[in-house]
Amino acid sequence: MEKNTAFELIKARVAGVLKEQNFQLKSDEIVDEQDGSRYALFTTEKRAVGIVWDAKKKRYVLQISTVTDGEVDESWRTLALWLFDPENQNDQDAKSIANDFEDSLVQLNPKNAPAKREPTTNKKSKITMDGFVQNFVKLYPQYQDELNAHVEHYGQLLPDTFIDEVVAEYMMSMLTQRKNAFIKKLFEFLNNHYNNGDDNVRSAIMVTLFRHLLDNEEAERLAQETYMSETLKRSWLQMGRMLRKKGDKLPW
Repeated sequence: MEKNTAFELIKARVAGVLKEQNFQLKSDEIVDEQDGSRYALFTTEKRAVGIVWDAKKKRYVLQISTVTDGEVDESWRTLALWLFDPENQNDQDAKSIANDFEDSLVQLNPKNAPAKREPTTNKKSKITMDGFVQNFVKLYPQYQDELNAHVEHYGQLLPDTFIDEVVAEYMMSMLTQRKNAFIKKLFEFLNNHYNNGDDNVRSAIMVTLFRHLLDNEEAERLAQETYMSETLKRSWLQMGRMLRKKGDKLPW
């Protein structure tokens, strides 16, 4: 797609939803002139919604925060995150992202969601990539030796690599062997960390981990139809379609 065409499409769709909730566009700026990274901010007196196009990481992020005394709080919460390659994807892919962003914003409308579901971004820190790995090892202490070996080999913890080499192997093993109790336990962990993780954790689950599902249709169906939460499943349905479309252009 032409540079920033997708951003304009997504921004317009999001703006339509937010207008109904009394949001106004506060800023729309190019963050990096060289690569075209961009950011749009919508606000009310109490809430803020941002659309981020991170050109370096090739991803769109929808995030929310609160507004205090006219100032947007720094503690943002990611509502949705999608990879997007302008050179290999088209307006249909951008529309899919816009659809998901619109769905994610419905919960902000008091008419559609109870007030108790309003985001509480200042009360709880999001789970980081390091936290994801440490929590995984706490849940599965048999992998402590794997973690120690990983750190010794690389000289530090590389969360994406650990997820790709260790967590993915465990997930696929359980799914292919249909060990239902073990699968349920793992996906309770993944559903929770997708909901409460930062944008890097959400991206790692969607891409680093779930890309392995693309190699096994039966395992993917089992995970999707039985163990993924509705939020995780909806995200994976769209992300999986994008990853399949990119095919061998993916960097692995």
